Amino acid sequence: MSFDWVKAFENNFIHQVEIVKLFLEDNEIDCVLVDKKGSAYPLGTYQLFVKRDKILIVKKLIEDNLKF
Repeated sequence: MSFDWVKAFENNFIHQVEIVKLFLEDNEIDCVLVDKKGSAYPLGTYQLFVKRDKILIVKKLIEDNLKF
């Protein structure tokens, strides 16, 4: 990942990260989902990254609209 991208959301459940990803894309915010779970063991998380200049907007959108 480039330094222009920062982690905006992290969760153990792929479906919750996918919901956030779709919500952000609906709001015209580019995002990238990264699978940090190991393939042999169910450890780690799913992470969603956004451009650094959008992080404050994204945090506010998630906080105001999505409850997990």
